[in-house]
Amino acid sequence: MKLANATRTSRVMVNQPQAASNSGNLWNGMRQTFSLGCGSWGGNGTNNNISWRDLINETWISKPLVKAKELPSDTELFGNIIEKLG
Repeated sequence: MKLANATRTSRVMVNQPQAASNSGNLWNGMRQTFSLGCGSWGGNGTNNNISWRDLINETWISKPLVKAKELPSDTELFGNIIEKLG
């Protein structure tokens, strides 16, 4: 945690081989990839494991939902915390 908080980096591997772990592997649950984004610190748009979807142009078509989603109020979401903190 000390290293993660003291550096401008998006990934800190703990007790794992760095190269194999950063690119995703069975022991850490990250998606498998051969390329990584360095985040805004490195002038990049993402700090995720980059997949094929990040390497293609894609058009999204959005239509309104039949029934709009209703967002819960702050009280519904955080009521007990708000009460506790005052």
